[in-house]
Amino acid sequence: MNDNEPTIEQRIKVLEAAAQKARLEAIDVAGKLLARTLPYPNYEDDFVALEARYAALTKKANEAQTVIDRLLAEALDRKRVDASSATRASLKIVPPHRD
Repeated sequence: MNDNEPTIEQRIKVLEAAAQKARLEAIDVAGKLLARTLPYPNYEDDFVALEARYAALTKKANEAQTVIDRLLAEALDRKRVDASSATRASLKIVPPHRD
């Protein structure tokens, strides 16, 4: 692996931060949608724009969570492989030494 490449843990932290930011903005947008109960000029345009933004944010958060889950699964698989290869080597049967 290249030293400049981020580790899986670093990638997960970045993705978790991006997903959290998207979720918080989606909550803010949802609040604005709920607050728009009384009609005012450009109400429908605002409402449609907010709905589209909310949909985009939730999609972004869900996609980031999917990548996070995949990375966590890959990390777990690597740990299992490393653990099983270490176990196999330590349990290797060696024939007795004869003079």
